[in-house]
Amino acid sequence: MLASNAGVFPDDQVEYFLRNENRGQLPELLSLVSRLGRDQRLALPEAVKDDSRGMPVPSDLAQHWEKRWKDVWEIKADFAGLIIPKPPTLFHARLTLMHEKGSNSPELLYRGNEKLMSGTCKHWKYCSKSLDKKVPTHNFTGTFGCWVEDADEAPFGNLGGINLHTNAVRELRQFGVRTTTLPVRLALGADVYLENDSKKQLDMDVVTMCAESETADGSVPFVDFGRGRGGVCVNDCCPGGAGGGGTRFRRAVYPVQSS
Repeated sequence: MLASNAGVFPDDQVEYFLRNENRGQLPELLSLVSRLGRDQRLALPEAVKDDSRGMPVPSDLAQHWEKRWKDVWEIKADFAGLIIPKPPTLFHARLTLMHEKGSNSPELLYRGNEKLMSGTCKHWKYCSKSLDKKVPTHNFTGTFGCWVEDADEAPFGNLGGINLHTNAVRELRQFGVRTTTLPVRLALGADVYLENDSKKQLDMDVVTMCAESETADGSVPFVDFGRGRGGVCVNDCCPGGAGGGGTRFRRAVYPVQSS
């Protein structure tokens, strides 16, 4: 009743929480779930079944991403039964499913996105060569699912008033803080653009630094919507440079078995 009145999630999920052994903490559960994104709420019933770190991807989300890979990047994917990490509860996130043919090929994703958005904006990259050659290193590859911080502008990177640079953020890995690879950020951009035919662009005021990827010369790639260039931009910068007000990151949760 509380959840339905709040418009947070549908009756079947309300029934689930009423049956759950933690129903004594229902007000706290409702407060928690109201802060989560749609994908997180879809995954929550399966996520709380046991104490394992992974869970099967919900069928609705698997089908959603199978369609994305076919429509945007012309890849036939089968994500049914894929084990994904359980959704984070400390930040608003959406699920991104990566296919092995794209998780190690930012050029494939870039070209697909360029074609997808050709009627509304341009695409620009800092190199004339393939991004696969210029940005060859990604910490997470293969077919996998990850949860990515979901916000119009990348929100992470300012701690106690100090803007962090990429090397500082990479140091936070020892505390479990991970961010996006370049392919993950490109896939996220296409998904948001297509959602409800919104044609929404991310990072119009800041940049998403992709700290889990590295260029051939040791720089870090980033993505933003460059107003001056009128489109989506892929660029690079020194990872140890001072973090500025527009230098931001998107936290991500990856499968435990990935390195």
